[in-house]
Amino acid sequence: MASDAESTSNGRVSNRESAKRLRTNKQERVRELIREEALLKEENEKLRQRIEAVTRKHFVRECYNNVLRARMAELADRLKWLNSLLQDISKVTGLAIEIPGELLQPGSVCP
Repeated sequence: MASDAESTSNGRVSNRESAKRLRTNKQERVRELIREEALLKEENEKLRQRIEAVTRKHFVRECYNNVLRARMAELADRLKWLNSLLQDISKVTGLAIEIPGELLQPGSVCP
């Protein structure tokens, strides 16, 4: 039979080994979390850069669309004026000027 001193000594060794394993596991978990943090920061930075790029592209396209809308409005006004002019010429000269229906409606040729 083992004496009380041996049992106590074995228990202490076992406790120290258990505590050492716990510390080692904890240190490994901390290292793992640090690696994961670095990966998440890297992924976050990539996502931030992609969002900025998409935002810039969106802004540029929005500006271009505004220019196109303004140009379309100018062309629609010009088309109305030209159609009115053609109708006036037709009335004055008595000549029948055929204006295709799609040309009478701005925006109908190209939606």
